[in-house]
Amino acid sequence: MDLNNFFVFNPTHNNMMTDVDYQNNAQRQNGLQSGIASSQLHNKLFYQVSAMVYALAAIVDQAGLVANDSDIPALIASLKTVFAAGSGGGDAYITDTVTGLRYAWGIANGIVFLEEVA
Repeated sequence: MDLNNFFVFNPTHNNMMTDVDYQNNAQRQNGLQSGIASSQLHNKLFYQVSAMVYALAAIVDQAGLVANDSDIPALIASLKTVFAAGSGGGDAYITDTVTGLRYAWGIANGIVFLEEVA
């Protein structure tokens, strides 16, 4: 059963700023001011936030845990379980597809960390 009900906003990238435009956008840098807000800016913002949330939820889901917004305490418990597994030297590894370097990740003293491994 798929336990993940998080989805990416605007996965087709319609009406979205480029990364360069987003990086340099005054409203992104300084916050919104009175007037008309940019739909391209907001599409990029919601895409980035939802993509990161979806990725975290997918990790939780792949571990067989609940990644669902209907039960926030269960979601928090699932995230703690996944992070704890990473800090315990379990199967919490990330491989950089460009460099080929492998990293262990986890949480220690409330801080998420990456550590290069052989």
